[in-house]
Amino acid sequence: TRAMATDNPYASSSFIGHSLWMCPTGAARDSWSAVISEKARELGTFCFPPHITLVAGMLTPVEDVLARTKLLAAKLKPYAFEFDAVQQKAVYFQCVFAKMKETE
Repeated sequence: TRAMATDNPYASSSFIGHSLWMCPTGAARDSWSAVISEKARELGTFCFPPHITLVAGMLTPVEDVLARTKLLAAKLKPYAFEFDAVQQKAVYFQCVFAKMKETE
């Protein structure tokens, strides 16, 4: 059976855990922040930093998350993302999001 939004831990603003985000910098950060701010005002909701959620819902201690993240970051090369489509879900932390294009 398909899980309902209420069965999803991301459906509530009270979710506890760690997420790993990739955040834009410079002009990209500024332009996406402006879009998010404008839409938040228009829709009467809150602003959030522009980001791509790489991993969500990690319940391990923050020290473990930081150590693993540093190891992974040391192995990654820079890369770019392209948006595919803006979508929405009936869950708190994914009420609106931009799906990324899949690449090789």
